[in-house]
Amino acid sequence: MHCYPLLATEQSLIFDTLHAENPSLYLCQIQIYFTGSLDIVILLNAWRHALQSYEILRSCFIEDNTGLMQQIVHDQVTHSFQLVDFTDFPAKEGREKAYQQLLQQDIEIPFDLKIFPLMRLILCRMSSKTHRLIWTYHPILLDLGSTLRVFNETMQYYAAYYHQRPIPSQIHTTKREILSRLPIVDTRKIEDYWTQYLGNYTGDNTLPFSILKNKYIGKKTKVHAQNFYIEKSHYFNIKAFARKHGLTPSLILHAAWGLTLCTYLNTDDMLFGSVRTLSPSIIKNGAGLFINTLPIRVQFNEKTRVLDCLNSLRSQHRHLKQYWNTALNDIKRWLKLSPNQTLFNTCVSFSTRESNYILQKNFTDAFLQLNIKFNTDTHYPLMLEFLEQG
Repeated sequence: MHCYPLLATEQSLIFDTLHAENPSLYLCQIQIYFTGSLDIVILLNAWRHALQSYEILRSCFIEDNTGLMQQIVHDQVTHSFQLVDFTDFPAKEGREKAYQQLLQQDIEIPFDLKIFPLMRLILCRMSSKTHRLIWTYHPILLDLGSTLRVFNETMQYYAAYYHQRPIPSQIHTTKREILSRLPIVDTRKIEDYWTQYLGNYTGDNTLPFSILKNKYIGKKTKVHAQNFYIEKSHYFNIKAFARKHGLTPSLILHAAWGLTLCTYLNTDDMLFGSVRTLSPSIIKNGAGLFINTLPIRVQFNEKTRVLDCLNSLRSQHRHLKQYWNTALNDIKRWLKLSPNQTLFNTCVSFSTRESNYILQKNFTDAFLQLNIKFNTDTHYPLMLEFLEQG
């Protein structure tokens, strides 16, 4: 057993979990659909191998003698695995209804951060050739990229066991190595940056409907999603414009979102969150919570040139790389805000590949097909997720 200090994003999530009226809000639930010949014993062995391989999956979080939270990594593999057989139900509709009830019951059972493991697996047998795996875990364990990495590797272990091939040799980055690669920045310098950057912010970033969201704090609410698509020709032009001016499509997306908010909220100064991922050169082959949501500020009026706005955002993004390991509660404290006050009510996330594409590209088996569905809630009234599909 050994312990690690927490990353800033882990500190923030623990604070939110411990102060939540309903801790079950802080859960990630993933459904993996298997179609074909599935060997349950081999699947369980593959998961055991993955649990042993990744220290984050063997972790819990407890308070030390000084009152600071620490990540505790256990040496021995412990898992929570349950098998449920729905084939006794006489009709397909009955099996589906029972399955949906199980999903709802599972998502309402919170984890205790002090008790390992902080994940559970339920394998549901729907028919002789169809199974569904419910993988539920506390979000402090894994971000989306790490989730896909862990599951993809688990299925590589499964394929090796199933076809009696050598087990893939994997060297995983430990948290100790990740902590050693983080840029060393003086705490005072970090505080100075955020107070100078946000200290004079006087805008109102309250969304017209965000007060309605507050009615449902502590309750599991349904997330409504609306999908929009950018034509390839338009996106090609966006990428060409970005290359010409030394920008990225992500920067242009952030600018567009900021200008939209400024327009509809009738302000020239807007804050919103940006989901930032730790550099792949630091993460390498590790798994964990390597994303942080940090404030982005867009200032725009009738005299502002679009390129000036974009260059300002580029400068902000560069600073966020340096100050990635900053907790939102620290920023609030430096700005003399209470922990319960919100800095922003909306955030932007930018990713480049859809999860099923990644899985199907990395796992191909003539006897088994995969499909994956995510059930995760956002704690912001409005979130923009941009997916670049190449």
